Amino acid sequence: MVTHAMEEPKTFNIPTFVLDENCNFIPEVLSRANAKYIKDVLIQDSYNTVCLANSFIPMTIQTTEQIMVIVTKFKFSRARNLFEKVLRLGVHINRFYAGKKQVKHMITMMKSLFDTEEAMRRLDRALMGLFVDARGSSYMPLIALSLHENGLPDSKFAKAVKLINTTLNSFHNRPDADIEQYAQKLRAYNYLYKIPHYTLKEAVDVYSENLKDLSIGVNKKPTLLFTSSDDGYLSHIFNDMLFLTSTWNMIYNSKVQIRRLTTWIKYEINSILEDCVLVGFQLPDLKDTILDLAALTSNMNLVDPDKDLFSHYKLILEKLFEISIFATKANICILPTFIKSHLIEFEDVLKRSNDDEDLNYLLLKSNDSDDEYDEDKLPIQVDPGRVDNVLTDSNFFNVTADNAFSSIAIMPISYDKIIDVEENVIQVLEVEMQSLSAVVYGAVANKYGLSLPQVIKRLNQNEGRASSRASSSHSTSTIPYSPPQSGRSTPTSILRQRAPIRSNSRSSSVSFSQDDDNRSHYSDETNISDYSYPMADLDLEDEEPMEDHPHSPQSASSNNSMSRRSRALQNEQRRRTPTMAPPSPARGQNNARLRRRTRRSTETNDERL
Repeated sequence: MVTHAMEEPKTFNIPTFVLDENCNFIPEVLSRANAKYIKDVLIQDSYNTVCLANSFIPMTIQTTEQIMVIVTKFKFSRARNLFEKVLRLGVHINRFYAGKKQVKHMITMMKSLFDTEEAMRRLDRALMGLFVDARGSSYMPLIALSLHENGLPDSKFAKAVKLINTTLNSFHNRPDADIEQYAQKLRAYNYLYKIPHYTLKEAVDVYSENLKDLSIGVNKKPTLLFTSSDDGYLSHIFNDMLFLTSTWNMIYNSKVQIRRLTTWIKYEINSILEDCVLVGFQLPDLKDTILDLAALTSNMNLVDPDKDLFSHYKLILEKLFEISIFATKANICILPTFIKSHLIEFEDVLKRSNDDEDLNYLLLKSNDSDDEYDEDKLPIQVDPGRVDNVLTDSNFFNVTADNAFSSIAIMPISYDKIIDVEENVIQVLEVEMQSLSAVVYGAVANKYGLSLPQVIKRLNQNEGRASSRASSSHSTSTIPYSPPQSGRSTPTSILRQRAPIRSNSRSSSVSFSQDDDNRSHYSDETNISDYSYPMADLDLEDEEPMEDHPHSPQSASSNNSMSRRSRALQNEQRRRTPTMAPPSPARGQNNARLRRRTRRSTETNDERL
């Protein structure tokens, strides 16, 4: 009986020379404080993979993504969804910046090989000796004229290598033993390098040092065998020609990867901006920062693609790390896709509802039991045009002073924040985080023929008339707001008035506390709270273990902790807008008819005016 030994799984060892305390981030791209934040959040093995993906080693974008495995420590997993995207973007921007400098250095060093007339004559003699049987052909000019950064794409490189290999018959050149396996060392410092069929181990050793110096950035002219000695062996010339063509092909592919990174980085920034807007639902205090991020992204999108965008990348990356750190300190579960699902649901309900219907009840009710399942029931056919992305409208990313507070471009908000639409007074509905579906009016207004004031008016009309079938925890109130008397608002300088944030859930809101400045939201074993980031420290009203539900109902005593200012604002609002008692069905129908007649009369008067 023949027994087959179990094959051991192949392992991939990360080279130690790529490990760095700053995760190989260049100071011009990311600050040391933010690099330390990355190191504290990631587990060690994950940090090592990011160091390799972020190293000086040239590689394709696909290889970078394959190598980089982002795994956060469990205590920081709540903000993982946002942190992963921000870190990947940071690695791509770092590789973009370092890659441009790296390619420029490689081109300079390779051109220095033949920067004199004597060096060019030696190259001509070498090519004539190598192609002795085909001097009258176009082989020599084809190769010699292609030795530059744009001359050897993959198609021409394959043809050049084929032409060089034809010269093997002109001299008896026997490859060294195990040369193919030995030549794999050439990829230690460069994953873009395509290894041709070398014949000398001596040549592989020399070229390996050349590639190492080119990749790291050493100011040293590469070494060639036929120029370093006076012998001029054809085997030396043969291997040198293979090295020259393969190196220039590697430089060409490096430039291709940089161009691809430019396109991908721009797409990633716009995609992450949408996630940050959705994060703003859960952390309303990030509104100012997200508006600044939107303005920076808009400026980047308007720049000519041929211009250098690194200065824009750097500012945007700093702002994204500020948001990521803020979300980590907030200690709540960041779920952009969950918020987006509620946004799409609210769109559909808003489009199909009537003025006299309670939106909160429509959003919370369930027509079918979750436990029922009928295998014979056909799925509902949904119009594919309905489920669209309201946050990627053409005007959303182009935030300027003119449309910064338009009903489409404004970031959707929750709680009692301020909206200024064309300097009109608008009442903003305060909605608790347990009613996430009802806080997206800022993003969906005008999508179906409604203006933002109309949406807010409809929501305010439902106040006090909430159906008894809806949860009593969805408390709402309105806060009057007078617009600023100054000029037009801009994304980065907006007069904002902070009203007290009232919470009916333990983790549904995050507030700034001035009475408890020394409180830390990190575990005792971490030191991230010691960072001096340009943001205020966050204090949770009631900290709880990580396994608790973030929206568990608070005890009745929490309602008594409302500040005096909040009570005063609510009492003032009650005096202005008396609360309506839940009407009976008959009375509700009469009121609905009266409202419709009043609205038609108002619209008729408006038309006459």
